[in-house]
Amino acid sequence: MGQGKCSGYANSTWPSVWAANVNAFEVNGHLETGSANEPTELCSAAAAVFESLCPRRSAWSNPCIQRWNPDSRNGGVLITSDYKFYQGGMLMDAIIASGTPTAIAVTGPAPSGANPGILGRTYADIIQDMVDAYAWAQYDGDPGGGWRYEANQYPDNSACQWAAIGMIPAERNWGLTVPQWVKNWNVPWLAASQYNSPGNFYHGALGYYPGYWFPWGPYATTASGMVQMIMDGLGRGATGWPSWDAAETFIRNNFGNTGGATSAIRDYYYALLSFVKSMVLYPYDGDEDPLTPDPTPIKWLRSQTAGVPPLDWYAAEVSQGAPTDGVARTLVNDQSFGAQWGYWSGHNYRGDQYPFETAWAIQMLNRTIVDPRVVAVAKAISNPGVVGELITLDGSDSYQQSPGLIIDSWDWDVDNDGTFDASGPFVTVTFSAIGNYPVKLRVTDNGTPEQSAETIVVVRITEPPVAPTADANGLTLRPQAQPWFLDGRWSRNPDDGQ
Repeated sequence: MGQGKCSGYANSTWPSVWAANVNAFEVNGHLETGSANEPTELCSAAAAVFESLCPRRSAWSNPCIQRWNPDSRNGGVLITSDYKFYQGGMLMDAIIASGTPTAIAVTGPAPSGANPGILGRTYADIIQDMVDAYAWAQYDGDPGGGWRYEANQYPDNSACQWAAIGMIPAERNWGLTVPQWVKNWNVPWLAASQYNSPGNFYHGALGYYPGYWFPWGPYATTASGMVQMIMDGLGRGATGWPSWDAAETFIRNNFGNTGGATSAIRDYYYALLSFVKSMVLYPYDGDEDPLTPDPTPIKWLRSQTAGVPPLDWYAAEVSQGAPTDGVARTLVNDQSFGAQWGYWSGHNYRGDQYPFETAWAIQMLNRTIVDPRVVAVAKAISNPGVVGELITLDGSDSYQQSPGLIIDSWDWDVDNDGTFDASGPFVTVTFSAIGNYPVKLRVTDNGTPEQSAETIVVVRITEPPVAPTADANGLTLRPQAQPWFLDGRWSRNPDDGQ
């Protein structure tokens, strides 16, 4: 592959823009291991990511104090990028999202002398050396370890998030080493930069650094602190300071704000991306031991303020009775239409962030960071229906975005009691009374390890006359399943002319 950039609106001299676009392709199932018909932009942008990496031998004690040895592989190599510690996490995510830790880099700086270069090295080795570079660059002084633009520079929570966002999937997805001392030393930094003043509007928010609060609003820096807390092993219910609960409360209490980047997280994609990553990366139960790992991300954004209800941060819609729109409806409403339709722009404080927005929006809509997702699709036919009618529950349009994987398990909770009581892509049920009946579908793929996803379809049982149910069965577009066919045979007349 040759060096290149993402085409069109995403053109930029920042390697992290190429990385963000590569990541957006990958989490939608477009991988370099996929078909020969993958978009050409994916190949050229991926090449640009590797070309932008800078490997070098390191004297570990310079410029940082040699408090601990960050060389996990004992290879003596650091890998950074241009504008080193501000962009590195996005480049790491793009490489990890390939899902191929043993793949060999076929582009990038060539080996030269004692320097191993990038070319010819495995993806996993490259990422480990990028993790080691972040460990090496962590700030050594008071009030604790964070990151900024250069090694051992006084931290800035806007930059700190990219270290955590890169290192979390490096450890979880590829089993690489993130030293525990990096996490431990990050905790006092977060404690010092979080506003701890009960009764104050900003209680729970995090600043750029202690004593320097919110020049562009507190939302990006608070979300950055939440991502860092996940890396450090702090979650709901943990005592002491920093406090996840206080940060989550601040975000929930202000999630419905409007007015632009300085006052509203949903108007500021730089902040919103960090928030979404904190929700989907959160590995703790929250209802039991807050520090016990649990693969379930957060669905309900919570507040400890009396009278503020939990919010489905992703799927909430004002049109469905929620107090404010969630991320999905916000992004759909923000998408541009017209002669050059389909992109996102204008939801940032600075114009140089605009080229990131479309890639970030696609990642946020997909609710994932580095993994192509299992997508659960549930339909009820007929819906609405009538009492006693045979209703078909259909999960056959569910799919796995990753090439080569399929859905091989469908489980249904028909009576909404928390127990799955039917299985298979198609299930038939009846309902004996008028009402709205939520039915949950869980689908599981054949990967190793398996991935699952859940969704809910609400079956509405009402009195005749009921309008027919129009079902264009082939309209669920799957990236790897072409050609597409339209099929209306499942359309039904629920009351059979009554």
